Amino acid sequence: MTLLECLTPLQKTEIVFKIIESIATALAIIVGGIWALFRFRRQRENYALIDFTVDIKFHKNKGEWWIVELLAFIENKGKVRQEIELFDFELASINDSDKVDISKNFGGQVLFPNIICKGSFLPKQSKYFFIEPGLKNKYSFISRVPIDSEIVLLHSWFNYLDGIHSHAAEKTLKVPKPKRSY
Repeated sequence: MTLLECLTPLQKTEIVFKIIESIATALAIIVGGIWALFRFRRQRENYALIDFTVDIKFHKNKGEWWIVELLAFIENKGKVRQEIELFDFELASINDSDKVDISKNFGGQVLFPNIICKGSFLPKQSKYFFIEPGLKNKYSFISRVPIDSEIVLLHSWFNYLDGIHSHAAEKTLKVPKPKRSY
């Protein structure tokens, strides 16, 4: 007499339903895993989703200079923490006396020949920084711009710690004419 022959019909039915339940559970786990992987790849949750902008704020004209604040804003719209290094900038200008030349190095854009300053938004003692998901960080650098500058260009860039990917942003502004006090 075999084991199945000893069982009542009700017990046999119960075993069949337990087998079907186990198979259904295993299939649900497999389908759920495939769906999660598909969604993860389609929504690019494994990639950086960073909004990076820069701005220039003219505060006050002092003698032959404008005191300016160079600003960088980084917003992590993704779902993972991003680690960033080499957070540099360059501020350049074009003056009334400059020729308007095109630069092949910058894809045929106008060349701003006068470098006003170069620097980093990253403190010297730091090798990298990070930004958590959902946060928007502001970085600032105070500089000066000659009042005879006509247009300024702020170019900033950073590298992700993976050593492969980078991000850049630019802002161009007309330099305000100094207010004359009478």
